[in-house]
Amino acid sequence: MEAGQHPYQFEPVRCAQIVRAVVDDFQREVLAAGYSIEYRADDAAAVDADPEALGRALRNLLENAVKYSPGE
Repeated sequence: MEAGQHPYQFEPVRCAQIVRAVVDDFQREVLAAGYSIEYRADDAAAVDADPEALGRALRNLLENAVKYSPGE
């Protein structure tokens, strides 16, 4: 993504759907690390984005939060 070589496919996406999918997928890993994710969303929020890239970016943020957070 950072190299700019991935051709993005922008489309209207509901943010809540992307976030929910990433959180659900990541939940097992985060619980195993002793953390939990609390999720609340405004289902009306929508953007033009590449859903795959947005999901990867969000997952990266969650992974970094677990990796660099002390304790639980």
